[in-house]
This record gives sequence, structure tokens and C-alpha cells, in this order.
Amino acid sequence: MELLPALPICWYCLLVLLVSRHETEAVLSDVCLLDNDDVFLLNSTGLDEVVGITNFKESFACVLYPSDLLNCSWSFLTLEKDTHLSVVMSECKEDTLVDLESKLSVPRVGFWVLNMSQKDHVIVCFNMTKDVEWMVNIRRYEMDLIRPLSPPTNVCASIEGTHLYISWNLPDSTNIANPDCFEYQLDLGEQEDLRMLTGTLQYMKLNAASSRSYR
Repeated sequence: MELLPALPICWYCLLVLLVSRHETEAVLSDVCLLDNDDVFLLNSTGLDEVVGITNFKESFACVLYPSDLLNCSWSFLTLEKDTHLSVVMSECKEDTLVDLESKLSVPRVGFWVLNMSQKDHVIVCFNMTKDVEWMVNIRRYEMDLIRPLSPPTNVCASIEGTHLYISWNLPDSTNIANPDCFEYQLDLGEQEDLRMLTGTLQYMKLNAASSRSYR
């Protein structure tokens, strides 16, 4: 008879767990609205915020290859060695998060290659647990924004007087909402420093040596 009071305590614990689970699911539904450069952070102490990737102390990134293989790599070097790390790949369907693939245990530094054909985005969720503490890092990737682009086509060069003029076309991409966002690396040869250009389709080198060859 003395064991009966334990039942209400167990029911109370169960109710707390159910409420916490529903609250977490409601928060996770917000990740469908994440921008490509943001990271959603949650933890067991009540943290619930979105930070820019430049302010994120850890490192993880995904690249989509032309073969529709998604290569995601990560580095959580600040984690304590006895912290358990897992990763889940999901997608949003009508504002609902749907799991695609998962790994129950991964190292602190690693990568994962998987097929993501016919997907326009992916949600990457890293779960970290140690004893009763936990943390979740979530990032959304738009496939068009993480697909490596081929070099620009129709690169033309001409010399007028002493100046070298170079022009090129936009890269072949299905997503060119803002062409000014493209960054280009221009290599003029072994004796020239690399030029990093943004938001332009042309370059002019003043006083170019006409006796030299440029590539």
C-alpha cells in the first residue's frame, strides 16, 4: 500500500514529457521558414534563437554535385568527448518537417554523402546529448544555392591600345534571381595575382603588356 503514491508521480513525469515534446515539435516547424544563411539553435536550458552562419562557432556545410549527390561535412570540435552526436536529414512538406535519412551516431568531425535527387531543399539537424542536457543545431539548404556552377561561357578578350578588355556570360544556373551576387575568380597567368570580382561581367587591365600572353 505504501507504493501507491508513486503512481501520480509517474503520471506527472509523463505529462511533463508530453508537453515538452509538443512544444519542441511546434518550434521545429519554424525551420521551414529559415533562410539559407541562418542556423536555428535549441537546447535544454530554453535557448531558442536564429543566428547568422558567420556568428556560429561550429562548422557544417553541404554541397550538391551535378550527380545529385549531397555532400555534408561538419566539425564540432568544441563538443566534449562524451557528448553523443547524431544527424537527421529532413524536408518541409506544407510547413511540416518530414524525416528523410538519419544517422544515430556520428563522430565530432565527419561527412555524409547521400542521394538527394528531385529535392529542392534539405533540412540538416544535428542533435547533441550529454546526460540530461541536449542541444539542436538546424540549417536549411536550398539546392540551387549549394550546387557548384560551371565556369562562365563565352569568355572574350581583346586589346585596345594598351588596355586589356575581358568579358564573359553569366554561369549556367536555374536560379539567377540576382546576378550581382555571383563572385568570379579571374586568373590571367602565372605572373599575375588572382582577381576576385563580384557583380560584374567584365574586367579591364590598364597598361597591359602587348608582348605577353594572357590566359
